[in-house]
Amino acid sequence: MPNLSEWSQVATAASAGVVALPVAAAAVRFLFTEATRRGSEQARREAEGARQGAERAREAQIMMDLSTRWDEALEKPRLAISKYPTKQDFQEALSRFPDDSEELHVLTRIPNFLEGLGVAVSRGLISEDWIADLFKSSILLNWERYEPWVRSRRERYGKPSLYEWFEGLADKMRMRQ
Repeated sequence: MPNLSEWSQVATAASAGVVALPVAAAAVRFLFTEATRRGSEQARREAEGARQGAERAREAQIMMDLSTRWDEALEKPRLAISKYPTKQDFQEALSRFPDDSEELHVLTRIPNFLEGLGVAVSRGLISEDWIADLFKSSILLNWERYEPWVRSRRERYGKPSLYEWFEGLADKMRMRQ
C-alpha cells in the first residue's frame, strides 16, 4: 500500500492533471481556431484575388467589345460624318434631316453610343480610366461636333436631359487633359 507521501504525490499529480487538462484543451482549441482563422484568411485572400482577376477579365472583354463596336458597327456613321468638311456643314445637315430620316438615324448612332458609355461610366460599370485610354479624343471631338445640335434639340423638345450622359462623359474627359 502506498504511504502518505506517495498518496500526496499522486493527489498532486492528479490535481495538476485536472487543472492542466482544461488548460491544454483551451490551448488546443485556441491553436485550432487560430489555424482555421489563418486558413480562412488565406482562403479569403485567394477568393478576393480570383474576384479581382475575374473583374479585370470582364472589363477587358467589355473594352474589346466596345472597341470592336466603335470600329465596325459605327463605321457607317463615321463615314457619313466625313462627308461634311466643316463643323458648320455638319450642323446644317443635322438640322436639315427630318427626325424620322435614315440619314439622321445614321448620324445619331455615335451620340447614342457615347450616351451609353456615359451611363456605364457614371454607374461604375466600366472604368473611367479605361474609357479615357481608349476613347477620350473621340468623345471630345464628337461632343464638340454634336453639342450645338444637342443644345438646340433640348430647347426645341423641352428635354434638358437629352444626351446628358454624353455631355457628362465629355466633361470628365476634358478634366483629364
